[in-house]
Amino acid sequence: CIEFYVAHPRLIRYTLLVLLVALVVFVLLLPLLDEVGLAPSEPVHTMSGDAGQLLVANMGPHPLYTGKLFPFGKITLRFDDDNRFLVLLRMDGLEESCVQCHFAIVEGTSCADPTLVSDTHLYRPVPGHDPTKSPFDVAYYSATNGIASSTATIFNGLPAEENKGHAINVYDSANNPLACGLLEAQSATTVVQKLYANLVPLPGHPPNPATNTTLQGSVLLQFFADHSFLFSFEVEGLSSKCFACPIRIHEGQDCSQGVGHVYWNLDIIPGDPYSVTNGVFYHSTDAGYTSHAFFLFTGYTFEQNKKRTVVIYDQSNNPVGCGELSTFRHKHFPDMSHALPTAGTAISEG
Repeated sequence: CIEFYVAHPRLIRYTLLVLLVALVVFVLLLPLLDEVGLAPSEPVHTMSGDAGQLLVANMGPHPLYTGKLFPFGKITLRFDDDNRFLVLLRMDGLEESCVQCHFAIVEGTSCADPTLVSDTHLYRPVPGHDPTKSPFDVAYYSATNGIASSTATIFNGLPAEENKGHAINVYDSANNPLACGLLEAQSATTVVQKLYANLVPLPGHPPNPATNTTLQGSVLLQFFADHSFLFSFEVEGLSSKCFACPIRIHEGQDCSQGVGHVYWNLDIIPGDPYSVTNGVFYHSTDAGYTSHAFFLFTGYTFEQNKKRTVVIYDQSNNPVGCGELSTFRHKHFPDMSHALPTAGTAISEG
């Protein structure tokens, strides 16, 4: 092959010229590809500040448990800026087919000494809430093999620092303590993967009458190693003063062909993770604008959420906007990489 090119020096020049032209064309087309969303996607990267404060409990048998089961696993708490936290419970060795079984952070600070354990729930009453009602009125479900993978969003009025060092108990169907673990701080810096969606109006949704703005927006999902993710979005052209309105991922892959059912793994999460009690909602301003973020776990991975659709709804639960999730970031996509989740109050326009 080398001898052939040596014998034909003009061919070498032609080959180099073709390669140079191809390189120039690629450089010229790259901005256009980026404009239409076909530029190479961002690599997996490290995220720190917006990963939330993290507490982890490695679970084992409760010191007062004397049965034959051997529960083990991990419970993770990821806190947002308002001290609301997403709970991920992944355990094995539990009671089989336990329905509406409970877990709670308690005042106790030991899982080893029976004299230091506690069943008293750890929470600080907040104005407007019944001080006698525990925020840990949540449940987990175990399968017939004693494995559980459950999620909930909880607010006990305390920051991560004041929950740290306390025990979290898991109870059986008779509400007897079965497992225990101490909450310890863990670095929230983690590797994440990103999915993007550009929201467009669905047929029949008019512009916001106050501003005559057509619905448009951006959605960013940032996935952590445990498959939970930070769901951030910024949208304009919505209805005015939409209060606690839904936004959900759907199983469909094309906004123009029907989006199908709301997308979560029923085998892992029996209850709806997109509920208002889990903080999955938005408020809009008079001008129909919202910007919000929250932590979420749906039982599906980054890969399984890819190409699904995000649908945003109005006050009457009618779908008004839709976007398709992909790894490609549009050139004009806003910087939401550091959007910290809050309790859901709409950001005022200044």
